[in-house]
Amino acid sequence: MSKKILKNNTDSTMQILNRDVGAGQQYDIPHGQWDKLADSEEIPTLISDGDIIVNNGEEDLNTSVALVHIKEGALRVHRPMNIIAGLGENCPELIQLNSASVGFDVEIGDKGYVRARADNIVGDFFEVEFHFCINNEAINKYITFKANVLTTCGCGDKYLNQEDIEYSFGPLDVETDPYKIFNYTIQLPTSLFQNNEKYIFIGLERIDNEEGYDEPTNNPIIVHVDQIYWKRVV
Repeated sequence: MSKKILKNNTDSTMQILNRDVGAGQQYDIPHGQWDKLADSEEIPTLISDGDIIVNNGEEDLNTSVALVHIKEGALRVHRPMNIIAGLGENCPELIQLNSASVGFDVEIGDKGYVRARADNIVGDFFEVEFHFCINNEAINKYITFKANVLTTCGCGDKYLNQEDIEYSFGPLDVETDPYKIFNYTIQLPTSLFQNNEKYIFIGLERIDNEEGYDEPTNNPIIVHVDQIYWKRVV
């Protein structure tokens, strides 16, 4: 079970729920006092001011997550993202390998979308991890990708807004090890979730690069995507 541990981050003793907690010390709030913690008007202010640090038994929480955790609870989720096979622009068919992995052959300008669904998301950021394996030594010595973020506008999944957010990563040097798995993480603000919509679409596009390798990949790029975020425990 997740814990609610409050650390005194000041240079003097303070009272936390009528208990003296010395400077630099911590108080593991008993489960029977969680309701009292949730009703406290003083503790959220101390957290926001940095005088109290909240820990869930595994790690210190940032302020926005901590404020949720003391009232309800927050759980860190790391799980595969569901990928929609075949959704894209100028993109050949995506071969679905499993719910979170696809294989596809991309030319410059091809873009395929992946979809993230996160319920009860809290905190400031949502992370997406891309895991690539490019199995072509001859052509794909260098390859660069760009990620664009699309979100639903509150009218349903098919109505998308283009956000002013782009992430470029690469070139991915596969000359010496074409079977190497590359990992790349992008951090997205949770404000991208609009009007309680649950989905974020991330477009993955192959773009031009300085080396001028403009041939298709020929052998499929295998992509696996994970999502990492804080979830509200209700």
